[in-house]
Amino acid sequence: MERKELPVLDAHLSHYSYVGGYQPTDADTAVLASGHIPLSPPTSLPNLRRWAKHMASFSSSESNSFSKLSPDIQ
Repeated sequence: MERKELPVLDAHLSHYSYVGGYQPTDADTAVLASGHIPLSPPTSLPNLRRWAKHMASFSSSESNSFSKLSPDIQ
């Protein structure tokens, strides 16, 4: 994911709590780990800010227990 795609993700997160829908999955972990999500997204991306803050609240143990959205997520 490139930074220019962040507004697209922000729009998606205006309808869904997580990348894969309404429950956290390995897709959320993969997107966060990609390094393309700023630690504090700009205020112009409020849904992404909410999601990033919420994802940061999970411990490693919790993140590792997220459902697998797709076997191709790495």
